[in-house]
Amino acid sequence: MSNRLLVVLAMIIFIINFVVSPMFFDETPNSYGTFIGLILLSIALISLIDQVNKNKKK
Repeated sequence: MSNRLLVVLAMIIFIINFVVSPMFFDETPNSYGTFIGLILLSIALISLIDQVNKNKKK
């Protein structure tokens, strides 16, 4: 998966978790959405760091 897709998915999860659910469904944000979003962001960040390190070694 590309980093852009992971970041976009994380942003969608955060928006649904913190904006859409409380506004339309009268629910509080849950920790599952936050956890999944943070995992996706951390995967994208680790991948970007690996790409930068590979480019520095060349």
